[in-house]
Amino acid sequence: MASYFPDINYELNDLHSVKVLLCHLLNSLNKEVSLDELYEIAVGSEIINYFYYNEAIEDLLKTGAIEKKVKNGKEVILITAKGSYGAEELKRCVPKSLRDKIISVALKLFAKQKISNEVDCDIEQTENGFYVDCKIHDVHEDILQMKLYSPTYEQAVFIKEKLESNPSEFYGKIISYALNLKEFQPNVE
Repeated sequence: MASYFPDINYELNDLHSVKVLLCHLLNSLNKEVSLDELYEIAVGSEIINYFYYNEAIEDLLKTGAIEKKVKNGKEVILITAKGSYGAEELKRCVPKSLRDKIISVALKLFAKQKISNEVDCDIEQTENGFYVDCKIHDVHEDILQMKLYSPTYEQAVFIKEKLESNPSEFYGKIISYALNLKEFQPNVE
């Protein structure tokens, strides 16, 4: 059986492979992606070379495989039907391991962004130590606001990092504890 792509180099050192990989990413995500996010995913992760990335974006825009739009005051990149078709038809040009890797990087970036949008933590110095002031947000409301005392700055930073790493889990544990808490009944004898 003859190969349809006999001369394809599977390293990302050619413009064609980079364009296919970027289209595959955008097609797989099926969402708007800002230029900064796309750059962070592709170049920040060192999957794609800076120069190939810039040239690929320029070519994809020129050929109409991707397009720029402004949504909610933010410039985003969208894949077009042409780009989507190309991504599906030519994905064999890029190894599955690279396709999976770039999608994994993208999903991790978006998860990190979602978590950072859920929580605001600041460290405030007091006379005797530090407060970690924390607000956990839901879609339209602050669902938790609290200050936690810490005697040292290092401990305050640790608390802040733990809260920011998984605010949903922290909130869930507090609510779980509060709902399972039995009313205090003094032992009177």
